[in-house]
Amino acid sequence: MLRDFERIAGKVANAPRPPLPGGVVEEAPVEDSPDMLTPETDGTYLPAGVILEYRDDHDQWSVRRVTLLSAALKGDDPSFTAFCHTRQDVRRFRLTRPLRVIDPHGGAMPYDSAYQFLERFHCDGTGESISDQTRALLCAARNELAVLMFFSRCDGYLHPAERTVVLSFIQQNYGHTECPPDTVWEIVRRLYPDSRTMLNSAHDIMDTKGETALEALQQSIRTLIEADGVIHSDEALHAIELSFLK
Repeated sequence: MLRDFERIAGKVANAPRPPLPGGVVEEAPVEDSPDMLTPETDGTYLPAGVILEYRDDHDQWSVRRVTLLSAALKGDDPSFTAFCHTRQDVRRFRLTRPLRVIDPHGGAMPYDSAYQFLERFHCDGTGESISDQTRALLCAARNELAVLMFFSRCDGYLHPAERTVVLSFIQQNYGHTECPPDTVWEIVRRLYPDSRTMLNSAHDIMDTKGETALEALQQSIRTLIEADGVIHSDEALHAIELSFLK
């Protein structure tokens, strides 16, 4: 498997990176305030991507694209922790500070509140935004989805053929389910894991399910990075990185 990925990487090492689709222009303060550093966190969440309009304690306004990691909702200072793609690092965002929380995959529509956003992607959550059966399915496959969706997105695109690969992996590895594929995909396509989240998830798979499970996932990764007919160097090189976990 490693040799296969190395061969792919050799073919595309000098390939130009495809242009990213149009998106939100991100603005950030000159310096993040200390209250935005990572605190102790609790709760398990799906790595959902979101656009955050945020005003900090120093009245600095910013627009960030972030990936949800965890949240601490109890106590006097509820917050959530996310990977900030502007800062390329983990930051904490107080729940009293977001001006808007925008779903970038839903026509730029805002969530009603930061709490609604967190509830939708909370593995132990409840509510009408996602059925209990769908939530249980996605949370059981959380680590695998973090890896697969990273590879789906790391070339800047999410191709329809990649959707088929991801949904087929869920069906094959988590059994036949009554959850409609379109319903499952509405959550899955909002996952936007960064490379750190992907590698942490791969380590969790190794620790909890063993090397065989990671090898099976790598077979799906190979199918995934070839699914759109274009193999990008980032996809091949991250696949090689994943091979060295064994």
